[in-house]
Amino acid sequence: LMELFLNKKIDKVELIYHHYKSKGTQELLRETFLPITLMTEDERWKIPQPDYIVEPDPQTIMDQLIPKVLKLKLYTIHADSVSSEHAARTIAMQTATDNADDLLDELTLQYNKLRQQSITNELLDIIGGSFGKPG
Repeated sequence: LMELFLNKKIDKVELIYHHYKSKGTQELLRETFLPITLMTEDERWKIPQPDYIVEPDPQTIMDQLIPKVLKLKLYTIHADSVSSEHAARTIAMQTATDNADDLLDELTLQYNKLRQQSITNELLDIIGGSFGKPG
């Protein structure tokens, strides 16, 4: 991506990803990856600029630092998206488990009612049969 951007084959790179906020909340974010927006001139003048001696020169530092920052940003976004996906899967599986438990409880109740009805019918047949015999 950086090479394509530097060679002017692409003008802009935007990232769209899910940001993990909490177990039940993920937020869809859209960020500009390239070009990097550091500081505007107005913001730069608001910050006091001490006179530091920088070795190597600031341009060399930026040339080495920016690719590392971009790689770190991609890694962070990937980790964030994976965390969001796992959280969503966990919630989906928990919901499926809860639904299966509810269905099992409902089926158990229905089975017990049918079994009780069957026993009641057998008892009525036995009692009805004993009244029908002379004794």
